[in-house]
Amino acid sequence: MRALVICLLSLGFITQASADDSWFARENRVAVVFNFNYATADLSAFDGYATTVNGEFKRQGFPPTGYEAPSSVLGAELAIRYYAPYYVYAQVGGSGVLASGEYKATPDKLEYWNVGVEVPIIIGGHYPVHDRIHLHAGLGPSIMAFSGSYWDSLGGLPDFEGDVSVGMQARLGAEFYATSSLAFGLEFMYRLAKSDMTLSKGTAVRINGEDITGYEVDFSGVGLTIGFRLVI
Repeated sequence: MRALVICLLSLGFITQASADDSWFARENRVAVVFNFNYATADLSAFDGYATTVNGEFKRQGFPPTGYEAPSSVLGAELAIRYYAPYYVYAQVGGSGVLASGEYKATPDKLEYWNVGVEVPIIIGGHYPVHDRIHLHAGLGPSIMAFSGSYWDSLGGLPDFEGDVSVGMQARLGAEFYATSSLAFGLEFMYRLAKSDMTLSKGTAVRINGEDITGYEVDFSGVGLTIGFRLVI
C-alpha cells in the first residue's frame, strides 16, 4: 500500500511538472553544468621534438625507437549557463584536458602527459521540442591556458610550459529534464585548441645543443560530452 501511494504521488508530481510547459521554456534561468568528455586528437606535431629527443638518446647510447602519439583527449568541465530571452543561451566555464602517450628509448616504455586548462565561452540557441527535452547548439572562442607537457625523466628530458592561445569550440546537443531542477545532457563537440611548447621554467629548451622549435600540443578534434545540469 505504501509503495502504491509513493508511486501515485511521484506520478502526480511528474504529470504536474510535465504540464507546466512555461517553466521548462521560461527565460532567465541559470544552471550549473558538470560535463565529462572524450574526444579525438592528432598530436603529430610531436614529430619535431621526437626527432631531437631520439638524436639525444642515440648520442647517449640508447636505442631510439620513437613514441606513440596520443590519439584521444579526456576532459572534465564545470560551467555556468544562462538561458536568456528568445531561446538564447550563454555558457562560460573551465575544463581540464589530458592526453597521455608512451615513448621507448630503452627496453622499458616511459610515459608523458599533455595537459591544459580550457575556458570556452559558448553562445547559442536552445529550443524545447518537448516539455522535458531541449535541443541546443552554440559556438564561441576558447582560451587555452596553463598548458604543459610532462615527461618521465630519462637523460634529463625537460618538461614544457605552453603559451596561452585562443581557439574555438562548437556544441550540438540535447537535455532531458528529470525534474524542474535537474537535467541530463548529451553533446557532440568540436574543439580547436593548440599551444606552442617552447619554454621550461621560463627559459628556452636546448637538447644536444639545439633549441626546441616547432613543438606544440594540439587538442583539436571531435568528441562526445555527457553530464548533468543543476538549475537554480
